[in-house]
Amino acid sequence: GVMGNTLKGDPDLFVSTNAGISWIQALSGNYFYATADHGGIMVAIRQFAPTFDIVYSIDEGEVWHSYRIVKDAIKVYGLLTEPGENSTIFSIFGSPLGTHRWRVIQVDMKDVFEGKKCGPSDYKMWSM
Repeated sequence: GVMGNTLKGDPDLFVSTNAGISWIQALSGNYFYATADHGGIMVAIRQFAPTFDIVYSIDEGEVWHSYRIVKDAIKVYGLLTEPGENSTIFSIFGSPLGTHRWRVIQVDMKDVFEGKKCGPSDYKMWSM
């Protein structure tokens, strides 16, 4: 999103944890983003810019971690999650720099949870 009176300017990635009542800026710059595992993980990747990494958060966008997905930089054109309620698989669509040959990369992020199961402290109560 872009803060201000118009949509002109450089967009950033904002996250809301209370149905849009308030927002925090999670990442600076243009990103594709997707959520998976019932919102348990958010993944973002630079939009239309050379990149090696995705970034992910498992705490509603408070802390972001980087994860290397390619050895040589790619230009990314899209990010999707795989169908399924518990899926942690993300598909990244891009091409190598200097040429336009489609490259599809699938990343399964299940290991970032390190076997952790959700407990009562992982849920937040809120109402409007």
